[in-house]
Amino acid sequence: GRLEDFAKTSLPLHGLEPVDILRFMPELVYVESAIYAMDEANEQLANLTEQLDPLGFSSEATLLGVLDARRLLDSRVRAELETGKAYWALERKICRAIRVGEPLDEAEVIRAHELKSFDYRLLNCLVYNLRGVPADQQTLDFLRVDEWLTDLADDLFDYEDDVVKGSFNVYRCFVHLYGASANVRLAERISKLEVQHASSLAALGSVAQQAYRRCLQ
Repeated sequence: GRLEDFAKTSLPLHGLEPVDILRFMPELVYVESAIYAMDEANEQLANLTEQLDPLGFSSEATLLGVLDARRLLDSRVRAELETGKAYWALERKICRAIRVGEPLDEAEVIRAHELKSFDYRLLNCLVYNLRGVPADQQTLDFLRVDEWLTDLADDLFDYEDDVVKGSFNVYRCFVHLYGASANVRLAERISKLEVQHASSLAALGSVAQQAYRRCLQ
């Protein structure tokens, strides 16, 4: 599951072990469950013929209230929640366009890709808050690029399933945009992100770099 992946790939960059997720389980499980429910509701709306916008979630107010009561609702957390709503709006727009055969805007596809894993970024912000330590921007910057590459790998693996389900998938969008050239265009995107990934990793301290490399073993 996503929390297990988060524990293995993100917590070591906080100087923690994957097992340390047990310290934060009540809050993280609640938040991830709420986000998952809203994401599922949005995917259903994305497959409707008519475009519905803006989208309101009945559970959003509850989520905000719980985070506020736990003193976890700072500006970073609020920003990531807004990022999530921006992604869902783009997901609905893009999936509808593919379904009805309308053209796509590559810039919107890339923006949706960059926004997609906001739940991981939200969880990282919450871990900093739960530990009572300031967020480290360099770590967050690196994890963001790492998530982008992971998402692209997932999109390639899940391509056929996502086409059947009508889900947002970057490779699916590139096929819609570029046809037979989709592979080349996606390879260019991956190469660009790999350069950015290497640069962001090099900017981290040696301890964080070692922790990341242990994640790959």
